[in-house]
Amino acid sequence: MAHKGLAWSHVKVFYLVDPGEYCSTNRLPHHGVPARARARYTAGVDSSDLDPEVAQQLTRAVRERLDWFGRLRRRMELRGFPPTDPLYIAVTRCYNAAQELHVRAHYASCRGGVGRG
Repeated sequence: MAHKGLAWSHVKVFYLVDPGEYCSTNRLPHHGVPARARARYTAGVDSSDLDPEVAQQLTRAVRERLDWFGRLRRRMELRGFPPTDPLYIAVTRCYNAAQELHVRAHYASCRGGVGRG
C-alpha cells in the first residue's frame, strides 16, 4: 500500500511497511519488505534524495507508530508481562526500531546542520 504524499518523480511508489509486521533488529535490510515492493524501488535512491517535506511526512507517520508501540508496551507492563516474555521482547524491539527510524527521518528532514551536509 502506498502512503499518500510519499513519492518522488524518479520513484514510482514509496512503501511504508507496517512495523508491527516486520520488526527485528537482526535481519538484513531487504528482509521484511515484500518482493513486489522491492521490485518497485529504483536503484540508486537513498535517504539523501528525500525532500525535507517528504522526510517530515515520514517523521509524522513513524511518530504515530512509535507512540502506538510505546502505549502497547506500557499496557503490557501494567498488565504484568515479565521483561523476558517473547511478546514483550518483540514489542520492545519494534519500539526501539521505530525510535531509530523516527530519529533518522527527523534528521533527513533537517535543511542543514545535523541532518544534511
